[in-house]
Amino acid sequence: MEFKEVRIPEGDLIEYRDGKLVIGDRPVIGVLRGDGIGIDITPVMQKVVDAAVAKAYGGKRAIAWCPLYAGLEGLQHYGSEFPDETVEAIRYLRIAIKGPFTTPIGEETHVCLACAHQQNHGGKCDKCGREDSVCPRFQSINVRFRQRLDLFACVRPVRYFDGVPAPNKYADKVNFVIFRENTEDVYAGHDFERGSETALAVIDLVKKMTGREIRPDSGIGIKPISEFGTKACRRSPWCTRATS
Repeated sequence: MEFKEVRIPEGDLIEYRDGKLVIGDRPVIGVLRGDGIGIDITPVMQKVVDAAVAKAYGGKRAIAWCPLYAGLEGLQHYGSEFPDETVEAIRYLRIAIKGPFTTPIGEETHVCLACAHQQNHGGKCDKCGREDSVCPRFQSINVRFRQRLDLFACVRPVRYFDGVPAPNKYADKVNFVIFRENTEDVYAGHDFERGSETALAVIDLVKKMTGREIRPDSGIGIKPISEFGTKACRRSPWCTRATS
């Protein structure tokens, strides 16, 4: 498969045969550095992982890192903070690891992906002075990856490691995994500004259908949770391997 900006390094592409992953001695893994602190910590993460793999396999196995671009680097390579090619490259590689990305949280129209400053115009950043890092505000990059790639499972292993200080009396007994639905609820919210036609219509509908009162100056948020979205067993074979 050919890409415009992505360069696939020499290595073993992860395959899927007969319901199982096939992973060679030099698997190709996508890596997105992220924005802000991600520019600094992601390369360090790679060094730690490389050292751990070398130690575990005596140098017989290694990761072939494949740089991918989103956020600030996506803006620089493609003119977009969320390039379609990056999504397709992740599908092709089947796996990628990412650093943290900037997420706009205010009401300003633009955000700087280098320093996270928000402002009401494009062009030069008023805070850091960069002229190549400001773009129109956008939906969370993390959420868009989850939705576009159907990364439905947020998997959080929690366990105790000997020698690590912990405030819990029985911390050494902690060893479990948390699974959280990752694409619906707060990640698929529909929000309507107070006083808007839709917000008032929802308030009126709730009162008519249930008799419950909602203050008319309320903003409205709908957070859908479906049976389909909760049952991962209905996913396609590719999607059942996806986590975020």
